[in-house]
Amino acid sequence: MSEPRRDGDLGEHLAHWLARQRARGLPRVLGLCGAQGCGKSTAAAALAAADPALAVLSLDDFYLTRAEREALAARESPLLGTRGPPGTHDLPRLRGAIDALRSGRSARLPQFSKRDDDRLPGLRELAVAQPALILVEGWLVGATAPADFLDSPPRNALEAGDTDLRWRRYQHAQLAGPYQALWDLFDDFLYIDAPGFDAVLGWRLQQEATTLGVAADALPAARRAWVEHFIQHYQRLTEAILAGARRPGSALRVDRERRVVGVAP
Repeated sequence: MSEPRRDGDLGEHLAHWLARQRARGLPRVLGLCGAQGCGKSTAAAALAAADPALAVLSLDDFYLTRAEREALAARESPLLGTRGPPGTHDLPRLRGAIDALRSGRSARLPQFSKRDDDRLPGLRELAVAQPALILVEGWLVGATAPADFLDSPPRNALEAGDTDLRWRRYQHAQLAGPYQALWDLFDDFLYIDAPGFDAVLGWRLQQEATTLGVAADALPAARRAWVEHFIQHYQRLTEAILAGARRPGSALRVDRERRVVGVAP
């Protein structure tokens, strides 16, 4: 595959990176990281649909159920009732899916409904005969535990309410332990770097409008306010990942229109 232009389509750059990975031996377990709404899931799904030897797992499908998160919130911190931050994923199930695919077996995957904020009943079977690549995509894939995660001031109003730091401490412990053990299974990582956390709000509002089936400018004010509050759960770690709190890997820098504007091997 010829080298893509430094600027341009995210999918083209992802395809080129995967092609280079495939040439290094089979099968390889790869991580794709990027802030919410940056286009990683769409690009990965399109490539998987065109490549029968590419298996794609989404970290989002491995959220804990609503009941499990409610129990976690009661035990550790009310903020852990919200899906997404470290500690709210079913990592043993994800690891089992990776192991199954890597050994040539089919994987039975949970399916998460963001509209219902809960796991759907039943499992989806993912069968890839002799997978060349296993790609796991998610907003914190490859993230490491930032040194100042517990010491620096609150990033936003939501964090300011975590006065005893129980939420931050739990995330940090999970990120430093179980998540790092999972990342140890990976052969390489690719990071899609947003121009900044402020871009995430616009991307996430677009996603929410699509989920609700309305135009972006028709998103109800109450729902916009919910999105603005929701993404505060992700700000600290998203900014840390952009600043380098992550496993070694390659990076693609995108602009607000999700166009690739920089490449780091």
